[in-house]
Amino acid sequence: MLIYIDNISLYTTAQTLSMPARRFLLQEDGQLPPLVWVPAMQRRRLSSFAKMALQVAYCATLQGTSPCPVVFASRHGDLHRTSKIITDMVTEHEISPTSFGLSVHNAVVGLWSILTCNRNEMNAISAGKDSFLAALIETCAYLKTYSVDSLLVIYADQVLPAPYDIYQDEQQADVALGFRVSLSPFSDSSLEENTSIAIELSPSTHQAPSTDSLQALQFIDWLAGEQQVLPIGQSMQWECRRV
Repeated sequence: MLIYIDNISLYTTAQTLSMPARRFLLQEDGQLPPLVWVPAMQRRRLSSFAKMALQVAYCATLQGTSPCPVVFASRHGDLHRTSKIITDMVTEHEISPTSFGLSVHNAVVGLWSILTCNRNEMNAISAGKDSFLAALIETCAYLKTYSVDSLLVIYADQVLPAPYDIYQDEQQADVALGFRVSLSPFSDSSLEENTSIAIELSPSTHQAPSTDSLQALQFIDWLAGEQQVLPIGQSMQWECRRV
């Protein structure tokens, strides 16, 4: 399926990002975005997970001015917040209702809807190591099924907190990635270098090489590089091809 990607926005603490891909970074210093566009009372309640996810969404939609349906993906969700809630339960500490409400997997897109008054459909996905790939597939299916001009993709994950870090089976880094997807070239992008990157996404008969790299970072490195095809997928085989 031919799709067009634009307004790529990336936040990550990963040190393995290729130099060409660094042009997509929100900032080079690895500091969390300040989210000055979020009212202070709401901003202070946000976790680092929510902050990085919301900021890449904001930049990908041209400062929130291009409301559209959303596909959000994360393997673990806001596990740091969830882990603290579980610890509080075990130690019989009082659990914050606000913290509990913001720990659910679709909390980020709920916050995005509220903060930007976006009433479009929003979907939250978790599919293990293939969470980013699942978001791409869901995006293509949505664009083919419904008559919409574009769709916002948000992916976010963080380094696993203790005690869950002993179960890590892939690269550990904070990553948030946002971009818009359409079936036709974009005409409203303000970032010339990000305008309408055309790729073909399709099932493949070739298994992707085994790697512990995060799919979102593999994808961004590929977009910024010169390789023609990106095999991607752990439990399923797909490929991205330059057009």
